[in-house]
Amino acid sequence: MIQSLINTLLDDIEVQGWGLIPQFLTVAVIAALRQDLLHRQSEGQFHQAAVGKGHNAQTHLSIRGDETMWWQDNDLEISQKTYYENINIVSKAINQAFFLGIQAFECHYACYPVGAFYQKHLDSFRKSNSRLISCILYLNEDWEVAQGGQLRIYEADNECFIDVFPLSGSLVCMRSDTVWHEVLPANRARYSITGWLCRSAF
Repeated sequence: MIQSLINTLLDDIEVQGWGLIPQFLTVAVIAALRQDLLHRQSEGQFHQAAVGKGHNAQTHLSIRGDETMWWQDNDLEISQKTYYENINIVSKAINQAFFLGIQAFECHYACYPVGAFYQKHLDSFRKSNSRLISCILYLNEDWEVAQGGQLRIYEADNECFIDVFPLSGSLVCMRSDTVWHEVLPANRARYSITGWLCRSAF
């Protein structure tokens, strides 16, 4: 991975709370991840995503409409292992730059069906500060702006925003506890890997 891209990412996180690497993995690895996602989805391994944590988790399609499949360390394809190796490089760089105490990474495949969305939110839970940095890797081939599905990231005033379209290979990293964001509807299915760099939960 080019060190200059990581340095730019770190600078952007420091200034605005989030940053982006345009082509985080090779085209071949992204394609393999997309095929793995579609295969697991066809086998019924995806479930409706919930709002909340643990016993308080509930599905609310009026809040979020994505379907997810959590990765298991004992069931990883080569492409998934490659993603882990590369996200670990980013994790170490973020840890060294911001002294966050990152100890783990958790992630899942995510599919937003046509018209699905996720209302404005933070990724950290109210009673837990274990999630430190949110990481989203997009797997969408030949995405067009007219298809929608953008990640809307709000600035510090919580009114102005920047839209990031889910272009194949793009990695977005943002502070889980301070960066408000939402996912807008799209007119085609939208695929990604969503994960979190975490400290051990309290």
